[in-house]
Amino acid sequence: MLLHVILSLCFMVQGEAIGSTRAEVSVSATGAFRIDLHADFDGLLLGSGPGGSLGPRLEAMERFRALDSELQAAAVERLEEFLKRRVRARFDGRPETFSVSFPQRRQIGTGVLTLGSTARLSGQVPTGAARFQFFASRSFRSVDLRLVSATGEERLRFLLQPGEESPEVDLRELGYRQDRL
Repeated sequence: MLLHVILSLCFMVQGEAIGSTRAEVSVSATGAFRIDLHADFDGLLLGSGPGGSLGPRLEAMERFRALDSELQAAAVERLEEFLKRRVRARFDGRPETFSVSFPQRRQIGTGVLTLGSTARLSGQVPTGAARFQFFASRSFRSVDLRLVSATGEERLRFLLQPGEESPEVDLRELGYRQDRL
């Protein structure tokens, strides 16, 4: 039984689309990029997917919290890997690696309490890059993509269908320093 719980928690939403997602992309003047994905990451972690009813979701959360910290960490790591496989930040057509964090993550002792609704993908724009493109696999339903300046001003917005790539965007439109191009 415990193995079944662990596998279901660690396997997440296999074959199920992630609910509506908002992605906010910014690039600092120094070339650090950040993509904040807003979705139901607790639901993904628990394998309940978007819009699950409250009772079963609470039961799944209690089972998850009963796991030891190593198993919880493994489940979170699988979610991070899932995002790295299903989301792309492309610069001049080439995917760039990024790290994944959950800025709303709360813990009790060494265990995970909640991840929250934000996954932050962070990386560095490759030297000389001039254009940016975003992609989220068909695992995501629609994506409301917002490209903002380093000061938070929305510059461009696209509604992407499942598996659709965004148009290429000139990084200067996001305030990326010209001397890095």
